Amino acid sequence: MEASVNTEEEKRAMKTAMKIVVGTVVLAVALSLLSGLGDARNLKKVGLIVPGPIGDNGWSAAGYQALQKAAKKYGFQASHQENVSLPKAEAALRQYAEAGYDLVYAHMFVYSAAAARVAKAFPKTKSVVIHGTVRNKTNLVSYQTMTQGGGFMAGALAALVSKTGKIGALGGRPIPPIADAIAGYVAVAKHVRPGVKVVVDYTGDFNNTTLAREKALAMINQGVAALKAAEEKGALAIGFIRDQHAIAPKAVLSSVKIDFNQVYDRIAAMANGGKWKGGFLRMGLSHNAVGLVPYHGLADRVTPKMQARLDKILADLISGKIKAPAAKRRKRK
Repeated sequence: MEASVNTEEEKRAMKTAMKIVVGTVVLAVALSLLSGLGDARNLKKVGLIVPGPIGDNGWSAAGYQALQKAAKKYGFQASHQENVSLPKAEAALRQYAEAGYDLVYAHMFVYSAAAARVAKAFPKTKSVVIHGTVRNKTNLVSYQTMTQGGGFMAGALAALVSKTGKIGALGGRPIPPIADAIAGYVAVAKHVRPGVKVVVDYTGDFNNTTLAREKALAMINQGVAALKAAEEKGALAIGFIRDQHAIAPKAVLSSVKIDFNQVYDRIAAMANGGKWKGGFLRMGLSHNAVGLVPYHGLADRVTPKMQARLDKILADLISGKIKAPAAKRRKRK
């Protein structure tokens, strides 16, 4: 009996030991996985080049702020260069690559060729071109927002709320993300409100706010509106790129947002130990990467009937029942 007791005690001791060992192994595996994850999370320095000033309340500001948000989340050192013209783009990108930056955002499609050359020369540096046209299988990604979806929703909203049947679209230059948004804007406006008059114009300069104001005022004289100029004349406007309500709160009904925070975060996650690979990355209405922002204090201008129409259009776009057209591209000779 005594021997039997000792045997049972030994068995219990063995079980306890096994539990400890198993627990230790599990803990070791967990620590090993965490250690591996730490090694994989190697995003330490990230750069950004933008075509305009980071205080432009639009394209460049959105890129800069998205970078700062990603830096706070992932803990990397962030650097930026603003007002980078096309002739200076390659040198700016090379500067980052030569300094050992892990990832560089080129925040404009015109940087595509320069980014491709630098990516080839510096295979250890990952690069992404926002609305780019280039890619490779290793370290170069082009991200494209399907802005025609946002423009489609903006055009529907403008056509529905307009009292005169005259609406307009004013852009800096007809680059793909802007031209696509305007193409969607024009197409749906004429569908939602047959006979609507749509005026489209470009300033030709993203940074010339004086010229933008003059052209917007000229539009208003025809019955259309844009931001501050709209506020001066008591008209309505729809912003672009980000929520621009604060610029002219009495005029900006809504804005077509491009959620660069989501875009930059996804790219950073891919580079920071995720499944990075070169290629094209596209996001749109179904990803909530583009769309209309809330109406703020002007919600009473959109009736329940109008909103129901807008909700139906959005649902049809996401389901694929209707498709927002992109701008026609010029064929290269």
